[in-house]
Amino acid sequence: MRWMQETGLVIKDVAVQAEDSEKRQITGMLKALEGDPAGLRILKGYHNTLMVEVKAGKLSLRSVRLAMAPAKALLLEIQKMGLEKPDQRTVDEYLAKVPGQRAGLTGFVRYLREAHSVVVAMPAAKDGAAQKVRQRKLEQEMLAMMCEGGEGEEFLRRWVSVGLAYFHGLPRKVGRGVDVLRAERGSVIVVLKGRSYWVPLCE
Repeated sequence: MRWMQETGLVIKDVAVQAEDSEKRQITGMLKALEGDPAGLRILKGYHNTLMVEVKAGKLSLRSVRLAMAPAKALLLEIQKMGLEKPDQRTVDEYLAKVPGQRAGLTGFVRYLREAHSVVVAMPAAKDGAAQKVRQRKLEQEMLAMMCEGGEGEEFLRRWVSVGLAYFHGLPRKVGRGVDVLRAERGSVIVVLKGRSYWVPLCE
């Protein structure tokens, strides 16, 4: 197949490849609950509901995967608790741990109410909760890297990537393609699109 692609006899369909990847990841989510019949039944039902939207052209497979991910995670949590269905307490506790999943879980909570008569609602959003969790994770990652004490260009770019996210709220991926890195008194100055950002060196 590789030879046929290289010689131009076969052209890889990127869209089909991406669709196949999404299908495999969705199948993997369902398999993760095979040891929990009640949870698997709920997740399968949610998957079937989402696929109706896909067939109607209202959702993509990627959207299905993204919607199922927090649903699967919540069901795995309640499996550990020995429960058959999520309730208000389990939803509240889950979102307290991962507030960034709030938007992704909204559709699943609605499905639980409508299809399984579960009395549950999305709790009120806590201002800044997701940002606080993100900052705490970045801080832990920076501390781990300090203990690691790495060196070299790759380590520096990793450090700058985390540092830009922690100190300046920039996306992690930005640090991987910075325009300029200039050492300056125990720190680096990162220049992005004409703006300079300060990041302390890992010492």
